[in-house]
Amino acid sequence: MQLGQWWTVLLNLATAHSRAYDALHELDDGDADGDGIAVRVSLAKNLNTGRPERPWSVVDPLAAGGGLWGGINKLFLTLLGGERKLDFLGISHYFRLTFRNVHHSFRAPESSLAEAVCEASGW
Repeated sequence: MQLGQWWTVLLNLATAHSRAYDALHELDDGDADGDGIAVRVSLAKNLNTGRPERPWSVVDPLAAGGGLWGGINKLFLTLLGGERKLDFLGISHYFRLTFRNVHHSFRAPESSLAEAVCEASGW
C-alpha cells in the first residue's frame, strides 16, 4: 500500500468512528437497551511497543519511539479527537517490536503488556 493510500484509509477510519460515536450518543442518551447504562463507544487498538535494540545508537531510539508509538499508535488516537470520541480504549497487544536501524523484529517478553498499558495511559 502506498503512503497516500494508507493516509486516506487512516483518515476515513477516524472519520467513520467519529460519526458513529456522535450518532450512537445522540440515539442512546439514556438507556436504550434497558441495561441501566447509556451507550459507551470505543475501539480496540492494536498497540505494540517499540524498543531500540541498541539504546546508545542515534537511529534505533528514533525508529522505535517516533516510528511506532509516536508515529502510528498515537496518531490514530489523535485523529479521533483523543478522549472526546472514546468512552474507553480497548488495547490489543501481542508483541514488542525491537528496532535496529529502520528494520524491526518481533519479540514477546513477559513485560511488554505492562509497557503497552503504561504508554497508552501516559504513565
